[in-house]
Parts: sequence; structure tokens; C-alpha cells
Amino acid sequence: MEFHFKSIIFSAFISINCFAQAQPNQEQPTDITLLISIDGFRHDYLDKYRPPELLTIANEGLRVSKLLPIYPSKTFPNHLSIITGKYAANHGIVHNEFYSKAKGKVYKKGSAAKDPSWINGLPLWLLAQEQGVRSAVVFWPEANAKLSIDLPQDIIKWHRGVSDKELIDKLINLLERAPQKRPQFIATYLSSVDMAGHAFGPNSKKLAQAVSYIDDQIARLRRQIKRLNLQVNLVIVSDHGMSDLSDAKKIIWSDLINPNEQVVVINAGTQLMISGKQHVNAQAELTRLKTQLQHQANGRYQVLEPNQLAELSYVGPNVADIICEVLPPYIFTDGMFSILSNGNHGWNVNNNPDMAGFMVASGPNFTANSVISATENINVYPLIATLLKLTIKHKIDGKLTVFAPHLD
Repeated sequence: MEFHFKSIIFSAFISINCFAQAQPNQEQPTDITLLISIDGFRHDYLDKYRPPELLTIANEGLRVSKLLPIYPSKTFPNHLSIITGKYAANHGIVHNEFYSKAKGKVYKKGSAAKDPSWINGLPLWLLAQEQGVRSAVVFWPEANAKLSIDLPQDIIKWHRGVSDKELIDKLINLLERAPQKRPQFIATYLSSVDMAGHAFGPNSKKLAQAVSYIDDQIARLRRQIKRLNLQVNLVIVSDHGMSDLSDAKKIIWSDLINPNEQVVVINAGTQLMISGKQHVNAQAELTRLKTQLQHQANGRYQVLEPNQLAELSYVGPNVADIICEVLPPYIFTDGMFSILSNGNHGWNVNNNPDMAGFMVASGPNFTANSVISATENINVYPLIATLLKLTIKHKIDGKLTVFAPHLD
């Protein structure tokens, strides 16, 4: 997640959504499944920084060397893809901030808490609740969105000083509940690694310290699981990687085009997104702007063509009419005084391997010493559903195929 926006993460809330059980319609899981996202944990950090607990988990069960983010490799689109099993264009959250021509509004992180219609998908916690599996959510993007039914929630206000240690404490508290009140599925989000990557870069001492800190928290969690004598499938993922931008070069987007009343321009750092306004026939202006942007690129960015977007499964009503993607080390900025971080993400993983995340998993349902070289993060959804013995009756993009051989 972008370092500059930490103070407004998730509409200033940590959500712990404890859902009442519905009528079960199938066999219930006997084990607990924990899904933990370590924001910004790049695919090579496991070997580069050698965190002992995460390496132990990989050896005990499964390691995905590269968990591939959907496009764009931003925090909110990818967390929604992990939790819904859909590409961004299909679940609706196509960037951390974007203009929707259908709504005539700009989405910002956490907007679905007030307007759930931004999201088109069934999160794992709702899929579980609908089938009688008690679930909880600790600090996951858009967990406040009430998507289908008004579920009971426990809401704890987020504060600037919240730490990943506190979030792990919340998770442990849930596991310490009496069996009849203990969730069988918990999704949790941790931010320290991403914050360090943005602020100091992926090759920094501070990043190494953040990886060590997160590893210590995972180790503490596992000790508590052992103390409680629980059978737990632990699935740890990341939403994207991180590129070093210590030598970043600014592109002031307003030097490229002049905004006008026909279009909306969203600067997303790695992308510049231009959309015709709702109820405005801006096609001629969009054509002119696209040609102008192509002529001014000079190897600094590329204007994505429709076939490129189709290959990325990035075609839908919330996708901008024109998308320019910078080529590292360039970055779009709003002006001369814009602050540049030392690390960033958002690029197409097919062109920038640094964008790949990681995954490790262990527990009673995983085969030891399993390795998958690469898979898309949309496939995590059917994996978790299988661990929880849930039936998926709605359409998703993810598939279980790559994980099936590694399950006991």
C-alpha cells in the first residue's frame, strides 16, 4: 500500500467482523484456516532475508515462489482479488483510486464501506458465513463493506500508531475463544513490510528489519496455536512486490496534458488514467489526448492499447479510457514538490518481475516440501474454499488446479 496514504487506511477503521452462523448445508471443517496477507512482501525476500519462521512454514508445507498479482499490482485491487477470486475489472476495484463513469464518482480506498455497490464479488468470509462457517476479519481492505446481508460486526477504530503486533494479538484473542464462538476462518492484513519498502526501499536495512519483525510476529502466533492445541491451516500471502525507486525520475503529468471539462484525470503514480466524464461525449477529445500522449512518451511511459488491456483481463466499466503506465525509474507526480518514496509498485508483473509476491502455507491439509513456481493470486480463493469445505456456486476467475496436487 502506498506509504503516503497509511493515515487513511480503510476509512480509519480496523474491522473484526464476527459473523453469526447460518444454517449449514454441508460437512463442516474440522480445522481452522488463517489467511494472512503481508503487504508488499516481494517474492525474493524469503531467500534474500532468510526469515526463519516463514522458511520453516515453507518447508513444512507449500511454497509458491512467485504469487502473481493481478493488474495493476496495487494493494486494494489485489486484496479484493485474493478475497473474491476475481480479476480487478470483474470485482470492480480497478485501482486504489479511480473514476467510475457509470457512477460519475471517484473511488478512494475504503469507499465501499459507505457504498457496497463498488464491489462485485462474494468475499471468502461471506461465502463461509452463508454455508455455516463462522468467520472473522481483522484489518482487510474493504472489510467494512456490507455486501449482501447486514452482518453483525465488532468494529474497533483504527489509530495511527496501530502495529502489526496488535493485529496479531487480536487474532490470538479470536483463537482463544471457546470452541462454539471461535471462528473457523480468519483473514488478517499486516502492513510493516510495505511501509518500509516504500519509505526506505526494498534493499534497505529498514526493510530487512521489517521482515524480521513480521517473522517474529508469525512465530509468536504459531507458538500460541501450539499452546492452544489447535489444528490450523496457515496460508500466508502477499499482494505484490516492490521496485527500488531511489533513482526515480519525475514526470509532472500536467506538463503532458491540460485537464478540461470533458475528462477526469487520476494520477496513480505508476499509472495516469484519463476517463471521459459521465454523460459527456468525449470521444474526440480522448482520441486527441491519446495521440498527444503517445507523441510525448519518449521512452518514459507507454500508452496501453486495448489488446494489451485485454491480455491483462483489464477490461470493464470502471477501467479508464486512456491508461499510461510509466517505465521505471519514472513516476508520475502532481508537481515539483511531490514527495517520492524509495520504493513503489503498480506495474504489470509480466514486464516487471519485482511486482511478484510470495506465498507459504502449512497445516494438516498441506503436503510437506511442496513447491509451485508461480500462480496468480486469484487462485487463492478456491484453495481457501476447499480447506473450509465450501461450495463455490458463483462465477470466479480463480481455479484450484495448481494447488490440488499439494493438498492431503
